[in-house]
Amino acid sequence: MTQSQQDRLQINQMLAELGRYRNNPGEFFPREMRAQRALAAWREKYPEEAKEERRSALLARADELKSKASGALTYDMDGSLDAAARRANHDKWIADAQKLTDEANAL
Repeated sequence: MTQSQQDRLQINQMLAELGRYRNNPGEFFPREMRAQRALAAWREKYPEEAKEERRSALLARADELKSKASGALTYDMDGSLDAAARRANHDKWIADAQKLTDEANAL
């Protein structure tokens, strides 16, 4: 495991521990700020890894939107959308997914 991976793992652990303090603002917010500062420092120290992390997150979100778009054509939970509205939702989500993919590829 590289040093950047070890550092990122520590940050992930800091972020994961936040859930235990959600009902205690006096503990939660200072810990969250420390974790966010550590993440910002990690991104500055390891820009290539941060870029790859961002790229991966963008592509994952694009995949989610594509999946959502494919379901939009055939599924309407309460029957309130007609075919044109379902198509409009599909087209919007496909366009949004393409924007995210383009942004990821530009990194």
